[in-house]
Amino acid sequence: MQVNFNNNDTEGIKIPKHDVGQRVLFFDHVKGEFAYGTVVQFQLVKTEQYQTIAYGIKTDDDNILPCIPESLVFDNDVAAKDWLNYVEDKLNKLIK
Repeated sequence: MQVNFNNNDTEGIKIPKHDVGQRVLFFDHVKGEFAYGTVVQFQLVKTEQYQTIAYGIKTDDDNILPCIPESLVFDNDVAAKDWLNYVEDKLNKLIK
């Protein structure tokens, strides 16, 4: 990971919400389904325009998915349901 501290960035660096070794519920955006897995790594990408965090997650069948965006990783099923409601509201506003 490369971090540049010589700019005038006032927002700082995002801190990952989930720790390595933590079991999480996530949405597999390739398969289009929810699953449980364990965080095995995280990546922080920061440019002048944006910053994002993604996780490497080991699934229950021992596959490692290398780049699950933080917005698709949840603490519990309630948080996942809240996200689904949020996405549905956004879609409804778009198609009206």
